[in-house]
Amino acid sequence: MTFHRYKDKIVKGLAILLASLMILGALAPVVFADEPTEITEENNGNEYEDNDADGENNGPENPVEEVKPLVWNISLYPESRDEDDWFNENTLYHRIRGLYYRDLNNDGRRMERLFVRMDFTVDEGELTFSNINNLIAGVGVYSDNSNISMVDVDFLNEIYNMTTNNEDTGKNEQQEFIDRYIFSYNTTDKTRATLYVPIKPLMSHMKYTVRLSPGVVEVTNTTRPNTTNETRLWTFNTMAVPSIGEADVIVQSILEDYDVTEPIIINGKFLDRSVEVFFNDIRAYRVNLREDGNQQYLEVYLPRGRNKLEAGLYSIIIQNSGQHVRELYGTLSVVPSSGYRLPPTEDFSYGVATPYGNVSGLRRGEIIRLDHLEPFKEQTLRNSLQGYILRSPIVEISSSNTNLSRFSAEIPMDNGQYEKYKVLRYNDVSRLWEEESSYLINVVDQKADILTYTTGIYVVVEPKY
Repeated sequence: MTFHRYKDKIVKGLAILLASLMILGALAPVVFADEPTEITEENNGNEYEDNDADGENNGPENPVEEVKPLVWNISLYPESRDEDDWFNENTLYHRIRGLYYRDLNNDGRRMERLFVRMDFTVDEGELTFSNINNLIAGVGVYSDNSNISMVDVDFLNEIYNMTTNNEDTGKNEQQEFIDRYIFSYNTTDKTRATLYVPIKPLMSHMKYTVRLSPGVVEVTNTTRPNTTNETRLWTFNTMAVPSIGEADVIVQSILEDYDVTEPIIINGKFLDRSVEVFFNDIRAYRVNLREDGNQQYLEVYLPRGRNKLEAGLYSIIIQNSGQHVRELYGTLSVVPSSGYRLPPTEDFSYGVATPYGNVSGLRRGEIIRLDHLEPFKEQTLRNSLQGYILRSPIVEISSSNTNLSRFSAEIPMDNGQYEKYKVLRYNDVSRLWEEESSYLINVVDQKADILTYTTGIYVVVEPKY
């Protein structure tokens, strides 16, 4: 083969190669290293907006934001933080007073309506009330031992049956009532509203559970999801009546010049943090609620200053509230220790006046005492008077070196049904109380005047039955 023929073959081969490359280039575009590839829904699952002036999509600069659901905040009343957090079930009133139950006991008394309350807040839109039927179906109030709801459905049905278009006034009376008493929203900020749920009268010392289901309160004027209230459950405890007996009062008799810095101790159960103590109608100076293990007790500082207790018999009133009261009738006695020794004189009689009696027939060197009993003995005698209400201190009249013909005593009395009062004397032989034969109930001076020939233990009582 000559050189020229060999050269021709080489040229033809190069031409064929170049032609082939040109065809391939036309079918597959060339991608350069610094040019971004097209991002599609198939390869990344996201779409991106085109913000370039030339209309080309140049990358993931502005993704479409995910729509967040509405944020609800619900606060509840009443709601107990713990088992000792109590609410007075008789004062769960509406903010607007003046709604009453019908006569519950057919005795003419009116009781103000009670409500549980829910305060709603959302971060967008306007809160609205769905309707009465959804409220009836969506809220329940249950005690621990019952599956019957305490929501006042009868009252809600009365609202449901109210006129929605009064022909005379043109008013929607039902809606006006709902706006005033059931669903109250903030007129300047409709992201806030309060729902009042009417309930029947509750029992004291009870745990209640409240259930709120979705669909009672809704949100309008928003495109965000979660436009109805969420489910909520919460509990609250109603207040108890203090559980205290006479034996729980450790000291039941004190001297008239008592030390105001020393408290008396009263053991008990079901005592609230706000407990108050009164002696008749005189408030204790201070009351401290204490606990010793599981045992509650009160440190009660007696009245002082111008309110200091004078000699007499006092009922102790322990109250968690004005409706949760325990009264121990005639439990505290304030008495002076009245010992009188007459000075030596000539041989003639004296008249001695004491806070509890006038004594005649005494001669020199004679002693007579009108005093309170030793606490244990007093408690034993109190226990034997279960059928009576004590209306005076239990007073012991004793004497030494005397030869009494008779004596009179005046014992101060507490208020009560005076026509039923009796004066009893304790018979040490029979161990029984006997009615004194000669006494007068002095209503004006609130004293029992006794004329007797015998020393002993005396008390003024009122029969319970």
